[in-house]
Amino acid sequence: MLSREPMAAGFPKDGMMIGTSRPGVPPKRVIKHVIRWESQEDNSDGDVQNGGRRNSRNFTVTTHGDYVLQGFRRLRNQTDLCDVTLLVGDASFPVHRAVMASVSVYFKSMFNQEFLERSAATVRIHDVSEQIMRKVIDFVYTGKIEVNVQDVQDVLDAASRFQIMGLMGVCQNFVIREISLDTCIDILYIAERYHLTCVENDADSYILKNFSDVSKTPAFFTLNIEKLCFYLGSDRVKGCTEIDLFNVATKWLRHEPNRLQMASTVVETIRFPLISPSDLVQFIQSAEFMRTDPKCMALLKEAADYQRLRFAQPVLVSPRTQIRSESNSLVTIGGAHADGRPSDLASFYDFQTKKWQTLVNLEVPVKHHGVAVMGGFIWVVGGMNRNSETIATGYRYDPWRHEWLQICPMNEPRACYHLAVIHDRLYAIAGRQGENTNTTSITILRTAERYIPEDNRWEYIAELPNRTDCPAGAVHVGTLYISGGFDQPAGFLPHMRCYDAKLDLWQERTQMPACRGFHSMAVIKNKIYIIGGHGMDDRGGYDTDLLDVDIYLPGTDTYEKGRPMLRGQGCSGCTVLDGTIYVVGGGSRVSGQPTNVISVFDSVKDSWEEVAMEFIEPMYGAGCCSVLLPADIAIEDV
Repeated sequence: MLSREPMAAGFPKDGMMIGTSRPGVPPKRVIKHVIRWESQEDNSDGDVQNGGRRNSRNFTVTTHGDYVLQGFRRLRNQTDLCDVTLLVGDASFPVHRAVMASVSVYFKSMFNQEFLERSAATVRIHDVSEQIMRKVIDFVYTGKIEVNVQDVQDVLDAASRFQIMGLMGVCQNFVIREISLDTCIDILYIAERYHLTCVENDADSYILKNFSDVSKTPAFFTLNIEKLCFYLGSDRVKGCTEIDLFNVATKWLRHEPNRLQMASTVVETIRFPLISPSDLVQFIQSAEFMRTDPKCMALLKEAADYQRLRFAQPVLVSPRTQIRSESNSLVTIGGAHADGRPSDLASFYDFQTKKWQTLVNLEVPVKHHGVAVMGGFIWVVGGMNRNSETIATGYRYDPWRHEWLQICPMNEPRACYHLAVIHDRLYAIAGRQGENTNTTSITILRTAERYIPEDNRWEYIAELPNRTDCPAGAVHVGTLYISGGFDQPAGFLPHMRCYDAKLDLWQERTQMPACRGFHSMAVIKNKIYIIGGHGMDDRGGYDTDLLDVDIYLPGTDTYEKGRPMLRGQGCSGCTVLDGTIYVVGGGSRVSGQPTNVISVFDSVKDSWEEVAMEFIEPMYGAGCCSVLLPADIAIEDV
């Protein structure tokens, strides 16, 4: 039973007394502790006495570990209870086996296994200086150490040898903070030697970010070929053109005579197809090894063919044709203003500045068109022009050259259709011709066609089973899925169909849970999300917004319910970027107005939100995609 007598005079209220005290005699030493009570959930009868009160509680003295360490430190300073002496040079260090083994795998093995040192009174330690050994032992007993540029590598040597992870971490943090133009290469070597992955990653990032300046330092020319090629081939290298990178590679190759035999291995990391033909002749072919080494000559031919065969570029894909950029960008193209006028605006969202920026605008304003990405290019095909005429023309945007190229028009005009990509081919599916106005009637299409880029031509493929206006589509594992849409007089459609490009065959799949059109589809992993659009209301009409999201599972040909949208968005742009679905703009049947809202679905959190990246203006019928843009693209606020 705990005593309830008053606390003796001199006993601190916030501490614990060590030893005993006699009445009138103050305690010899008081140590202040932080005490934390830990609750017990066990309410068993054996633990409850005295009117339901617990007779036990768990306590943790949070400073206990510090005081244990202080105790060992005092014992060491007084050479009390030390059971082994470490000999380093002419110095001797009495220590406790248990303390050294508790933080060092090396000493734990030495003192715990069948080695002579297990019971020896003295142990000689080789290949470490007296000064460094003293620092290591002090760290073991205190958790503190002073590291400087002069001795950090020696400390790392000792920490690595003795396998003291805490000390390795200290050194790792120190060298990361010391990364600079003058030290980055040396620190890179340290990281590689001691397998410090975090340090190596930070050194790599610094070098790539400051590559032009780093390449001018003497240490740069000591890089091995593997690391050089890693930097030259990286999408993260900053502040350098392909010609700049070629010049750096050339200087490294010429730094030592025997390196020229590795020329093709080094320069194959340069993206020659992205260099203009005139610059290839002036700056690249002037290097002798590019004219004499067969493999280097093949790289030049690859670049020349890529430049010459402009329409075939989307299928002439290699690591050297890819733009240097770390991540895809969200791009929107065209669309209809609130008054119905088509837009020629092509823009992308800059997530760093949180602003919409302008790309090169379209050749002609367009709405209800198709947008797709193939071979790193953006394709804009069909739609309606400013006269509300359905068009068949198509354009290809080159993010590297920042320009549009007109391609062969489709076999027939179409708008409000789906444009997809399967195996280096564009597929234009169904849609309409004309607009529902007093002067123009609508023709709903069931035809479909594909574009062969290397031939710059379109060819018809198998037709859909029925006419379909405003369908949605998505490609999953090389198979195109087309859902819903609208027809007259049937109204909104429930169909789900898939297209086998090899067999040129449409197949019926299980129908959607609800009829819908003007909607979107997006693929994340093995799920196809069917999003938004318009459909029939409870009275059998077709003038309502659909907030429901259905998820189609291609593997089982079944559906599951998804998280509903926060607001109605039909005739919207839609794309997937980094596993997140973006639904851009669109219109509402309920309000009758377009919106500039961008709805974002996080598949990990399974939640929708309307993000603070509103589109430039309320707009519907816009195209949307995600594509690699150059990291240093010239931008202009929209």
